[in-house]
Amino acid sequence: HKLIYIAPQNAGNKEPVGFRDARAVTSALLIKKYYHIDPARIYVAGYSGGARVAGMSAFKHPELWRGTIQSCGADYYKPVPRVAVTDEEFKKNPDYGGIADASRAAEAKANVKFVFVSGPGDFRNHYIKDIYNGGYKPSGFKALLIDVPEMRHNICNAESLENALAFIEGRNPAPPAKLQAQ
Repeated sequence: HKLIYIAPQNAGNKEPVGFRDARAVTSALLIKKYYHIDPARIYVAGYSGGARVAGMSAFKHPELWRGTIQSCGADYYKPVPRVAVTDEEFKKNPDYGGIADASRAAEAKANVKFVFVSGPGDFRNHYIKDIYNGGYKPSGFKALLIDVPEMRHNICNAESLENALAFIEGRNPAPPAKLQAQ
């Protein structure tokens, strides 16, 4: 795919979200400075808490990112209905999606393609489904939910990554029955 992958060190969940976002943005700006790259192919990705930061960064910097690949984590810029998340799940994990920066939501909707990867073994799966089905999809965002049948709370597999890139780059993702696109 001719991509350059950057993974900032010491950017885990114990670091403040603002620092994590700044590291991603700085990485993108440095890569633009030192390499001749297509600005339409700058994506932000993450796993779990990093996926949530990636999504929040897309709302905060929609002029920079053209796509997100979010494995096992999602947020939205306003509250969404709780449908898939059970009362028992909510009691165990009341962190229901957080709120991304709403000030540039219209720009994010116009400029960024959002991909969410999860599966039934992921403890965030129902949260991600609610955020996708109650936020991104009905609001008309360019978004894709890849529901991987055997996936637990871990990074996406190669097939899911391929489908995420195909969606973001405007190619047709593979047609597994569980892909839901807007």
